Amino acid sequence: MRTKRAAAAHLLPSLLGCLATLPLALCWASVAEAQQPQPPFGPQPPPGQPGGQPGGQPGGQPGGQPGQPGAGQPGGSAPGSFGGEASVGVQGGAGVGQPGAAPGQFGADPFAQGQAGGQFNAQAIVPPGNKDKDKWKARNLSLINQNNLAGSTGLLRTSFAGSGAEGTFRVGFLFDYFTATGFLCDPADSTAAGVPITCSGQNREDTASHVGGFFSLSATPFSFLEAYASLRTYANSNDQGSPQLLQVLGDTTIGLKGFTPPRLLGPIQAGAEAQLLLLNGTGDVGVSGGATSAVFKINGTFDAREIKKEIPVRINLNLGYKVDNSGAAVEAVEIARAGAFNDGRDRQPITRIERFGLGISKVDYFQTQLGVEIPFSFLQPFVEYSIDIPVNRSGYECFTNRVSRGDVCLGLSDLSDPNSGSIGYDAVPSRLGIGTRVSPFQVVDGASGFRGLSALIGFEIGLSATSTFVEEIVPQAPWTLYLGLGYAFDTKEKPVENAMQAPPPPPVQVAAPQSYVRGFVHETGKPEGVANAIVAFQGGAQPPIATGADGRFLSRHVEPGSYTFEVSVNGFKPGTCTATVNPPVPQPQQQQPFGLPAFPIAPPQPQGPSYTDVDCALEALPRAGTIEGTVKEAAGGAAVSGAVVSITDALGKTNKVTADGGGKFKADNVPPGEISMRVEASGFMTHVASGEVRANDVTKPTLSLNKRPKKALVQIQGNEIKLSDKILFETDSHKILGQSSALLEEIAEVMQKNPNIEQVEIQGHTDNTGGREHNQKLSDARSTSVKDWLVKAGVSSSRLLAKGYGQDRPLAPNVTEANRTKNRRVQFIILKKK
Repeated sequence: MRTKRAAAAHLLPSLLGCLATLPLALCWASVAEAQQPQPPFGPQPPPGQPGGQPGGQPGGQPGGQPGQPGAGQPGGSAPGSFGGEASVGVQGGAGVGQPGAAPGQFGADPFAQGQAGGQFNAQAIVPPGNKDKDKWKARNLSLINQNNLAGSTGLLRTSFAGSGAEGTFRVGFLFDYFTATGFLCDPADSTAAGVPITCSGQNREDTASHVGGFFSLSATPFSFLEAYASLRTYANSNDQGSPQLLQVLGDTTIGLKGFTPPRLLGPIQAGAEAQLLLLNGTGDVGVSGGATSAVFKINGTFDAREIKKEIPVRINLNLGYKVDNSGAAVEAVEIARAGAFNDGRDRQPITRIERFGLGISKVDYFQTQLGVEIPFSFLQPFVEYSIDIPVNRSGYECFTNRVSRGDVCLGLSDLSDPNSGSIGYDAVPSRLGIGTRVSPFQVVDGASGFRGLSALIGFEIGLSATSTFVEEIVPQAPWTLYLGLGYAFDTKEKPVENAMQAPPPPPVQVAAPQSYVRGFVHETGKPEGVANAIVAFQGGAQPPIATGADGRFLSRHVEPGSYTFEVSVNGFKPGTCTATVNPPVPQPQQQQPFGLPAFPIAPPQPQGPSYTDVDCALEALPRAGTIEGTVKEAAGGAAVSGAVVSITDALGKTNKVTADGGGKFKADNVPPGEISMRVEASGFMTHVASGEVRANDVTKPTLSLNKRPKKALVQIQGNEIKLSDKILFETDSHKILGQSSALLEEIAEVMQKNPNIEQVEIQGHTDNTGGREHNQKLSDARSTSVKDWLVKAGVSSSRLLAKGYGQDRPLAPNVTEANRTKNRRVQFIILKKK
């Protein structure tokens, strides 16, 4: 639609040209013509082209010669000369001063009635020929192309080396689901080393489920280019995980795909595409920059329909490389977990359940996808195969003593055999997908407004990486169901065969001026903003607003008047602030140039946005935390009433509280920082635990007590503290199993009740399985783990000495499994007494 500003732009060249050649009176007629809107009858012939009724000579009077320039000459004036446009479509071509022209019009108005034999003849649109019909048929058929999981046109994972027709775009939504039992945790299965694939000390199989959705948008602006983006949100639940539910919100893919135009290479199309994968961080809102990944592909498509239409087969092959940095999204979590160990490790990898639930890999992949489709107009069944071959580009190191129970390493299929070699096909993610798209409204002639609507149902079967798990690779789901809807839209309309009169252009709409309130929330007397504060309009004039990380907020458009804002945020007293929004100042009207009669040169411009600033200062509350905990039995989970909990805060102050009948206890106004909790209850072993208190937050610890055994498992005999049970560790690891907590608590209690024992050597011993050097390191690590546990339980570090002896001091010959079990032990030797 041409606006008045565009009319003014067209007016100026006409005015200057006329002033150079003709008197002002004649020139003004051309100005008036330039002011006229475009004829509402479709495309018009350019100056000097035939415009009269059928049967007349081109331009001019009937029988006249075409193309005679000059004022008053009929119709065929040369472009740029006076009368060149005025005579278009006027029978007889009345010029200046010739009979039949309306007074004052000078023959310039091609729409005037009553001219000499003159009536305007609208140009009819020519019906399209066979070639045009074939073109529009191909455009309509291209609407069956829909988005894949990444947003590119394709099948499920496979991309076409092509796209829809130029000027089309597509939106799509895809739902995926699966559920399984014994997927990630299956004690009945084991690794090559015979280690059961379990996820906890309970050794139970897991129940896992997944649900997710993809929203995608793609566009084809040129015959060789496609741009697309997709947004993915999903949730994974596993009853053996902690937490059991893992959610990923808003992972984004942005891509660009180039390809050879259709039919340039006959039945073959070739191209390449690049994808940018933006992953959200864990425990935070926003993109994790370090986890940003990318995919680069070379695509090829063979369409047998280009050879013979009766062979509806399309084959797609993609070869790609995925730069996978998703491991950076959990790097901070793994570093934090390493703090629970005392062997100098810099990080502790996330579990297999977390790897699957968050989609985390530590390596890159060579990706291959092969898909075959039968592209009928209404039904498009397909089958595809894909495989991701891992590449350790970043040099990630998998330590055998840190992997989850049941995992292996990329370069070691048997953790007990350093020469076992790398993993095989069973651990490489691959999958087979089958499905179909249905396009129920596809009409060859394009008569249906819903012809771009399609539905998808697909089923994907995991062929490998479903039961063999590698620490560096995300597991592959055993099966996945896909359901989807897509819609393709063609921005180009097929020409109609009959001429249609278009309605006159609507009047120019002038946008109303906009007014906004922008504010700053901060602590009284401090310049730093307060993030995530809720700012509500008193009286509910608008929905509440949350401040950003800098403490600032911006309202929607508000009418002039006074407004009061109620501000609230955790850690501060609620407050209010006010703002007065003044009416906008009107803009002055534009003056007419050259002293010409008043007519609009350009529409009045909308008022720019205006802002009213408001400062909102809040008073901070005392910064302390609260502890609301529970004391329960370790076995059974029954509440322990009357337990005394001694809480030592970050400042070294100790406060004692007593649990009620439900095992609940509470401590208020606790300074933020690390705390230590010591729990004592009749009939139970003393338990020590640690935690963290945050300002203006509630910490809810659960403290589990072990019952005091009827028969003591720990006794002092001569120069040794004898154990009737063994301290248990994970296989080939120094991690103490949870079932040994009760025994360790009894050892700590014996040490505390016998202060005359000044120093005890904690000896770690192994059997002869594995190398001597490895066994020495393992025994050192296990004795150190026991020492650290006792120190946390309240035993002075100066009374304990940790030392490993490896396989050098067996109690029995390492010839039977029973003897080797006896040799794997921890002993407590008393070195010094008072």
